Amino acid sequence: MKILLTGATGFIGINFVLRLYKKYEIIALVRKTSNIEKIKGYCKIYYYDGSIDSIEDIFKKEKIDGVVHLASLVPSTVNPINDISKLIEANIVFGSFLLQIVNQYKISFFINTATFGSYCNSLEYRPATLYASIKKAFEDIMYYYTLISKSVFTNLLLFNIYGPNDEKYLFSFLQKISNTNQELLMGDGSQIVDYSHVYDIADAFDCLIELIQKDPEFCKNKIFSLKGKERKSLKEVVALYEEVLGKKLNIKWGARPKRELEIMQPWEGGENLPNWKQKISLREGFVKMTNEKSENIVVLGAGIAGISAAYHLKQQNKQVKVFEKNNDHGGLCGGFFVDSIKGKFWFDNAVHLSFAKDESVRKAFFSSAKHHTHIPKPLNYYNGIWVKHPAQNNLYALPLDIKLKAIKDMLQNTYENIKVENFEQWLKAQYGEFFSEEFSMKYTRKYWTLDAKNLNTNPMFVGPRFYKPSVDEILTGAMSEDTPVTYYAKEMYYPIKGGYKAFLEGMVKEIDIAYQKEVTAIDNEKKIIYFSDETRVKYEKLISTLPLPLLVKILKNTPQDILKSSKHLHATSVALVSLGFDKEIPEQLWYYVYDEDKFFARFYSPSIKSSHNAPKNCSSIQVEIYFSDFKSLEKMSNNCSNLADFFIKHVKEKLFQMDFCKEEDIICEDFRIIPYANIIFNHGMEEHRDKILKYIKDCGILTCGRFGEWDYLWSDQSFLSGKNAANNLS
Repeated sequence: MKILLTGATGFIGINFVLRLYKKYEIIALVRKTSNIEKIKGYCKIYYYDGSIDSIEDIFKKEKIDGVVHLASLVPSTVNPINDISKLIEANIVFGSFLLQIVNQYKISFFINTATFGSYCNSLEYRPATLYASIKKAFEDIMYYYTLISKSVFTNLLLFNIYGPNDEKYLFSFLQKISNTNQELLMGDGSQIVDYSHVYDIADAFDCLIELIQKDPEFCKNKIFSLKGKERKSLKEVVALYEEVLGKKLNIKWGARPKRELEIMQPWEGGENLPNWKQKISLREGFVKMTNEKSENIVVLGAGIAGISAAYHLKQQNKQVKVFEKNNDHGGLCGGFFVDSIKGKFWFDNAVHLSFAKDESVRKAFFSSAKHHTHIPKPLNYYNGIWVKHPAQNNLYALPLDIKLKAIKDMLQNTYENIKVENFEQWLKAQYGEFFSEEFSMKYTRKYWTLDAKNLNTNPMFVGPRFYKPSVDEILTGAMSEDTPVTYYAKEMYYPIKGGYKAFLEGMVKEIDIAYQKEVTAIDNEKKIIYFSDETRVKYEKLISTLPLPLLVKILKNTPQDILKSSKHLHATSVALVSLGFDKEIPEQLWYYVYDEDKFFARFYSPSIKSSHNAPKNCSSIQVEIYFSDFKSLEKMSNNCSNLADFFIKHVKEKLFQMDFCKEEDIICEDFRIIPYANIIFNHGMEEHRDKILKYIKDCGILTCGRFGEWDYLWSDQSFLSGKNAANNLS
C-alpha cells in the first residue's frame, strides 16, 4: 500500500516512517526547508512549493492509496499575531489542497491528525489556543468533503506524546536539564495529562489504516480519540520520570501562574479506536528514554570486519559488545530467503566467494563451515555471444572483425608509454583503445557508475583484479577456446550450507551482538553512543565499521571542513533482482554482461555455489544493478513509480532475449536494495578520505572494514582489517 505522509520530518512523522516503512511504501511530502536526514533512506520524498500543482504532481506520478496528514504549524508563544498568515497557509490552505486532490483522484482515505486542544475542559468544542481553533476550522472544511466524496475522511485525535526523535517536547528538555541542573519554572502541576509513547501513536495510525480497509463506512467522519491508560497529574508524571532517572530534577513547582484556558482535564469525548491498545506504560517508556549502559569496548556494525574485531578482542580476554542496526549479522556478507511453491531459496547480498590465502582467515572460515571448492570459469555476454573470461585473452568466440581490431590495438598499442592520470588511460595502456572502449569501459560504466576517465588508478582498485595477457596468450586465445584459467583466483570457496555468512558463525558464537541498534549520535567527548530506540551506551574504547560519511555526520561537533570532505566520498549501491527456477538452468557460477542496454553488470547462481541454496531440482540466479549519486535508478527507469516492478521486468525481458531462461521457469522473484556496495575511486577521493580518517582517529575512534577504511576490500581483507583494529586498540 502506498501512503502519502505529510509532516514526515516532525516528531510523529519520523517515528511513523521508521516504524512502518517495511509495511507501507511511504511517500513523504515535505518543504524544501525540512531536514530529511532521519527519513531519506526509508521513504520517497517530494517537495511542496506552496502550489497545488506540486501536490497534484505526486498523485499523477504515484498510485497513492491513502493520505496521513500530520503536518501542522504551531504559533510562536512570543507574538502569535505575526504568524496568522503562516498558520492559515500551513494548517488550512495546504490541507485544503490535499482534500481537493484526494476527492478529485478518488483516493481511498484521508486521516487527519486532530488535537485535544480543541476541547478545553469541555466535551464540546472550546479551543484552548489559536492553533486549536485553526485546526478545528480545517476539520470543518474536511467535513464538506465527507458529504460530497466517496473517500473516507476521518480524524485521529492525539493527547500528550513522548519518545525518540522528540526535540521540542517536555521530556527532551527534562533529559537536558538532568545533565545541567538548570532550574525549570513550572505551574503547580495539578493538570491531568494523558501521555502516550510515540511508538504507540505510530501503531495507532497503522491500526486506523487497517480498520479503514475492513470497514470504511464505520470510519467515515469520525474522531477516534487515543485515550491512554495512565491519566495522572503532570507533577505525578514528572515524579515517575525522576524515579526512573534516579535523580531529582531542579524543578520549581508553582513558580508560574495558570495560563488562560489552560487544559486541566483531557477530553473525554470521541470514539475509541477499536483495534488499538496502548502497549508501552509510562514507566517502560521512561526506562527506554533513560536507559544507559556502560561497556568497555564497543564495536559498531556486525558485518565481517566488526565480527572479526570483536572476535579477536575476545581472544585477548577483552570485554567487548557489538551493536548492529539490522536484526541479523553479516552485513554485506549476509543474505535472505525467498519463498516459492517448491520451498525456500537462499540468496546472499550479491555474489560472495572466498579465495583467502591468509591462514588466519582460512582457519576462521573453514572451522565455521564445511565448504565447496569451485574453479572459476565465468563467462562474458557480448552482443549475443558468450565469451570466456577474461575476454582480453579469450577472443576466440568473437566475430573476425572484432578480433582483428582488438588484437591489432593490443599489439600496436600507442598508449603504453603515456603518462597515466585516470582509469581510462590505464585501461588503454593495458589493452589498447579498441578493446578498452568496446569492453572494459562499457563494463566500468555499469559496475562503477562513472566513465573510466572519472576514476583514478589507486592500486587497490586497478591492481591484481585485471589480467594483462602476453602476446602468446592473446594470439592463442583468439585461435582456440582451449585456454587455461587466468582468473585472479585459482580456487574459490563457499559453505555447503547456510550461505556465505556460515563462514562467520564460529566467530559469532563467541561474541555478544545487540541487534536493531541504529546509532543516531556519538558524543566522543563524553564517550556516549545514542541509539534510535532512545537507549544509550557509554564506552571506553570504540571501533566503527560504519561508512565514513555517516560516521562523521553522527559524531557531535564535527567541523564543517570534515563534513565538506565527506561529500567527496561516494559509494555504489546495488539493486538485486533474485530469481528462482523450477529446474536446473545456470551452467556456470557467474556471468559478466557488457551490453549497455542491459542495466545489470553481472549475475551469478547461488544454486551452483551450493545446491542447498535452492529446493531440490531447482536453481537460481541473482542479478546486480549498480547505481550511485552519479547514476540513479530513477534515471535508468525513467522515473518509474515502482522500481521493483520495473527492474524485475527489465531483468526478465533481457534474460529471455539472451535465451537464458523462460517465463514459465520462474517460480520466485525478489527485488531489494543494498545501500552500500563498493567504494568509488573518484579523483581526489583519497585526500579527503585520509583527512577524515585522521580526524576520526584524533577523536579516539578506530575504524575498519570496507566502509570504515573506505577502501576496496574483499571479505578476507575486511576480516584482516577487523583483526588489525583489535590488535591496534591500546
